[in-house]
Amino acid sequence: TIADARILSDDTRVTVTGVVVLPPGLFARTAYIQDDTAGVKLYLRSGEYGALAAGDRVQVTGWTRTYRGEPEVSVPDPGYFTRLDPAAAPMPAFLRTGAAGLDDTGRLVLVSGKVLRYERQALVVDDGSGPLRIYFPETLGWRRPYVFLGDTWAAQGVLVGSPFDETPGGSVELVPRLPT
Repeated sequence: TIADARILSDDTRVTVTGVVVLPPGLFARTAYIQDDTAGVKLYLRSGEYGALAAGDRVQVTGWTRTYRGEPEVSVPDPGYFTRLDPAAAPMPAFLRTGAAGLDDTGRLVLVSGKVLRYERQALVVDDGSGPLRIYFPETLGWRRPYVFLGDTWAAQGVLVGSPFDETPGGSVELVPRLPT
């Protein structure tokens, strides 16, 4: 399972099967898949992913790694991917904003909270349990919504390790999948 792969030591060869929850193209060589147990980041070291879309079920072989506290499967090239069949997209799990952590990366989640702060490419929301950054990378194809401080917003997306956090162990942020 993906949960089993996430806890193995680095450089362990694994084969995992999951549904694409964040397709490639948003973060250079990265995609995310999820099964019933957990989600995980895939990092393609060379080549192109091809036409992988959210909802595709894939089997991937690679080596376990940890980057800024986030588990990943490092895949040498597209030959280590097998596209199986389309699957039903997983339902997002509701998550409290303050409960989001590195153990949740790669999972499709739904959060809701009041806007504490906004940035050019992000919102910070809090449901009373702690803040969570919602990041809108330029590669999404749409901009972050116009908001007012104190507004309540909900977002569905995939939790990813924050590339902007330099704290030991890292932190997470949510990347929305759809503009709605």
